[in-house]
Amino acid sequence: MKKQKKEESMNRETWLRAAYAILRKELLPEAPENVAISWSFPSKGATSQKKRRIGECWSKNGIGGKVEGDKVILVSPTIQKELALLDTLLHEAVHAALPATVGHRAAFSQLAKRVGLMKPWTATRPSPELIVKLENIIERLPKWPGGHLVPTTSQVSRQLKAECGCGRILRMSKKVAEGGPVICGLCDGVFELETE
Repeated sequence: MKKQKKEESMNRETWLRAAYAILRKELLPEAPENVAISWSFPSKGATSQKKRRIGECWSKNGIGGKVEGDKVILVSPTIQKELALLDTLLHEAVHAALPATVGHRAAFSQLAKRVGLMKPWTATRPSPELIVKLENIIERLPKWPGGHLVPTTSQVSRQLKAECGCGRILRMSKKVAEGGPVICGLCDGVFELETE
């Protein structure tokens, strides 16, 4: 009964703090005990389709106001699975254990390897052995409070693609396409709209 009440009152950031405490205790004792952890978007690249950032670690020196500890870890709300949340949190905990100037250089790669993270160092992935450990931690944590955010993407183009028999391609608005046939200037063929 107590466990159920605990799970009901746990929010996402409380879950991340509980996960961080276990990761620190079992895999990375060098990580600072007191860090601020936020389920929020990184400073840049948060919604990029190609190079989305899913985590960041900031030094308190660069942040105004009062925060817990010397480091702030941000975990992106676009992450959907508990394993990916722990993997990202561990990557950022490695950053938190090191001076802010290290980045992804040698000291980072050595510590990341030791805990079971694999290349590329800017976007690590867990080794098979680490996956087993992380899944064990997930079993001991309360259920993830749920939720993730799906960034909306702006429509790139409303233009319709049309192709002529000679291979020429053009794009046109729906209004132009509905206005009648568009004739190719090279072969006098009609441009046909591409079907999806």
